[in-house]
Amino acid sequence: MIVVIPPEYTDVVAKLHDSSERFFHIKNCGDHFEMEVKTSMSFNRVALGLTRKRLGSFFSDIKVIGGVKKKSREHIIFEPKRPLTVTIRFSNTELSLIKEAARKNTVTLSDFIRSCVLDKVFAPEGGGAA
Repeated sequence: MIVVIPPEYTDVVAKLHDSSERFFHIKNCGDHFEMEVKTSMSFNRVALGLTRKRLGSFFSDIKVIGGVKKKSREHIIFEPKRPLTVTIRFSNTELSLIKEAARKNTVTLSDFIRSCVLDKVFAPEGGGAA
């Protein structure tokens, strides 16, 4: 997913950091910035030094290609479109355990499984990825 950020938000872009480029990469395209985002992520208003009013303006001014943006009082959330389906198999016991874990985390089964897999994918080198 690509997030297109207008040039008047240079100060906001300067506060976005992912030096490893594991989650996103930002490039300056002259008349705008493009942030390639690899999975769901959110911007926190306070961390970026934005007032609620400027967060609203920022939300209105950015464009998302290949995903959607959502706004809450304190965050802008980006979610990629997910047109692909992957089929996996579990035993009845495994599925029961996974469903219970998802319920305890108050997320859908799909979101829970996706989160677990992406936690492994994005784990720091030597940070527990099997």
